[in-house]
Amino acid sequence: LAEETLHMVSTLVGASLALAHSETEAKKHKDLAQTDSLTQLYNRFAFDAHLKESIESDEISLIVAMIDLDGMKHINDTLGHQGGDRLLQVFAEKIKHIGREGDHAYRFGGDEFAVIFLHSDCSQANLLYQRFQLAIEKVRKQDFKGVGASIGLASSKECNNDIHEIIRLA
Repeated sequence: LAEETLHMVSTLVGASLALAHSETEAKKHKDLAQTDSLTQLYNRFAFDAHLKESIESDEISLIVAMIDLDGMKHINDTLGHQGGDRLLQVFAEKIKHIGREGDHAYRFGGDEFAVIFLHSDCSQANLLYQRFQLAIEKVRKQDFKGVGASIGLASSKECNNDIHEIIRLA
């Protein structure tokens, strides 16, 4: 009886460890699927999911910022694609910490980025815009003097929580 009990306990422990390992692997793969490999920011897939989830919760007001780097072609032409990649990485690092805890930055594609600022409204737009300008200034100081950014902001309230409208407006 003791032998059978030990066998059952070891089987249960083994199954529990296998399940924990599978859950860890699944989380790792989900994180990889939502992360841009160059910048380590969330990617467009994660942006779409996070925005939909936040908008559908109704109790969260948010601002979406859409950022398009200006001067990327010049950087690629003068410094090569490695220089362009470095610019994307430097800019990503600057905008990763532009918001508060819970706000997320995304590489939307190419030289386009987005940030979702939760619990924010139009009254904070000027402050957010200034933070982006400061981030661009810091990027310029790291050997990217001609770089700029086109930045658009839109709030969920002014778009009646319409996902497509908030992206379009921003």
